[in-house]
Amino acid sequence: MDGASGIRSFWYISVPLSKPIILFVMVLTLINGFQLFVEPFILWTGGQSPGAGGLSIVVLLYRTAFTSFQLGYAAAIGVVLALVIMIISVIQLRLFGFFKKE
Repeated sequence: MDGASGIRSFWYISVPLSKPIILFVMVLTLINGFQLFVEPFILWTGGQSPGAGGLSIVVLLYRTAFTSFQLGYAAAIGVVLALVIMIISVIQLRLFGFFKKE
């Protein structure tokens, strides 16, 4: 673009070209955020843990399956977690304009 400033050329050329990469990173970050397991498991399984304050959904699934041995309930938690991740990912894709035909 002739006569465009650096900010304008970045906003109208660089950002649209990197839109698929930004979308890919956003979806993977969302999925990875829902699968947070190691940190809450290590921090909140000791004797000095503050109850269920930092419990993530994946740690709840793990505790339900392997501590309480309620495998059906844990499977239901896993299915609901997968559905929530899928729904939020589709919303994110729609907001980002992934399904629009150009």
